[in-house]
Amino acid sequence: MAIHRVYGQRAECVGYSEIDKHAISEYIRHYPTHKNLGDVTHIKKKDIDALGKIDLVVGGFPCSDLSSMKHKGRKGLNGDKSGLFWTMVKIISWVRKNNKDVEIIIENNVSMAHKWRDMITEELSRVLHKRAYCNYFDSSQWVPQRRRRYYWTLRKIPEYQGNPMQRLHDLLIPVQQARSHILSEKMIQYINASPKYLTGVKDGDVIVKTENGQYAKRKVSYPTRLRVRTSSTTDTFIRCIDTSPHLLLDYRISSKQKLFIPRHLTKQELNALFGYPSDYISSLSRKVYSRLYGMCVIPPVITYILVNL
Repeated sequence: MAIHRVYGQRAECVGYSEIDKHAISEYIRHYPTHKNLGDVTHIKKKDIDALGKIDLVVGGFPCSDLSSMKHKGRKGLNGDKSGLFWTMVKIISWVRKNNKDVEIIIENNVSMAHKWRDMITEELSRVLHKRAYCNYFDSSQWVPQRRRRYYWTLRKIPEYQGNPMQRLHDLLIPVQQARSHILSEKMIQYINASPKYLTGVKDGDVIVKTENGQYAKRKVSYPTRLRVRTSSTTDTFIRCIDTSPHLLLDYRISSKQKLFIPRHLTKQELNALFGYPSDYISSLSRKVYSRLYGMCVIPPVITYILVNL
C-alpha cells in the first residue's frame, strides 16, 4: 500500500515470502499477480537471480527471541525464530550482486537488547557495503496506537514533525454497540493471570468487577498481563492494553473515570487503528483478523520512510 502511494503502479513486486495461510489468502486478494517464493529458508540464489535487478528489499523477521522482557531461554539472533535474520542477510547479499545500489527497509520491535540492535545494524552495513541506519518511529505519531519499531535503511530518516491524523476516541464504535463486545469472564481471568515467564516486575493491575456490574483496575503485588501489555494513547480516558488479542478498556460508559468496559476491539476499529482502509482484511474470524493486523506494519509510517528514502 505504502509503495503504491509513493511510486504508483510503476512499482512492481517481483517476489515475496510468506507461509501463513491466512496472510497469503488476504495478500492474494489484493495482489493476485505477485509471486510467492514460499518458505524463506528454501529460497536459493538461483531464485533471486531469476528475478533480475531488484531496487528495494523490504521485510521483517520474528522478534520472538529478541524481546528484552526477561523470558527464559531467549537466544536473540541465535534463536530458531529471530535467527531467520541471517537468512534475510544472505538473500540481501544475493540481491546486491545484481544491484549494488539496492535499498532496504527492515523492520523489528524495539523491545530488544541494544547489543542485538547494534549487531543487526553492523551486519546490514557489512553485507551492503554501506552504512545502515537504525531509525526509531512510534506509530502514535500517525495513528492513535503506540507501536514502537526500528526501521533499518541506508539513509538516515528525519524525525517526523507532523501531528497524528486522528484521536483514538474518534474511531471507536458507539457505546451501545461496544456493549456487545465485552470480554468473557474466562478472558478476563486469562488477562489477570500472572505469566510465569516474567521476572523482576513487582506490581501491576488486574481487572475486577464492581458491585454495579462495571469494571475497574486494582493494584496487585505481582506481575500481570495487564501491566506488561499496557500501551499508552493520546486519549485521557481510553487505553489500548493488548495487541493479541486486541483489547480495550472503554471508559466512555461511565461519568466516573475509573470505571470501564473491558472489550474486544472490532475489525472496523482495527482498520483505522492500524491505518488501513475500511475492511481491508476480509476474514470474519476475530482470531484471524486480530492476529493478521498484529503482524502488520503501519502504512502511513512506511509511506513517510519511502518519501525520505
